[in-house]
Amino acid sequence: MEFPEYNSTNFVKQPNQDIDCQQTLHCNEKSFRNSSWLNGRIPDIENSKNPTFRDTVAVPMGGYVVIRFRATNPGWWFAHCHLMLHQMAGMAFALKIGEHHQMPIPPSGFPNSCGDFDAPPLDSRLKTGYPNFM
Repeated sequence: MEFPEYNSTNFVKQPNQDIDCQQTLHCNEKSFRNSSWLNGRIPDIENSKNPTFRDTVAVPMGGYVVIRFRATNPGWWFAHCHLMLHQMAGMAFALKIGEHHQMPIPPSGFPNSCGDFDAPPLDSRLKTGYPNFM
């Protein structure tokens, strides 16, 4: 994990300079300034021999996180931020593990769509016993 440069009140003074994000507020499709770091060849990663095991990682604003994992379960996997606005800014991606023939086939009868949701009329709360908040 690498952090940005902070000012005296702990606000981001400038993003981490390892990635060139000066021309935009979003770092989508950017890469390391040092091209020798590409494809996982980042030197001096702290604790790369015995890292922690996690399923959630906090990415510092203006910084970045390098993750390493074994991808052994074929399928499409979605990595994302839980804030929709952040997902819209690029903090979400789908990762394909394995080849198409390795993907598990859904069992028979597995729903293939969520269907259409028709919201009940607003006055249905009175009929169903929901409290009337109006």
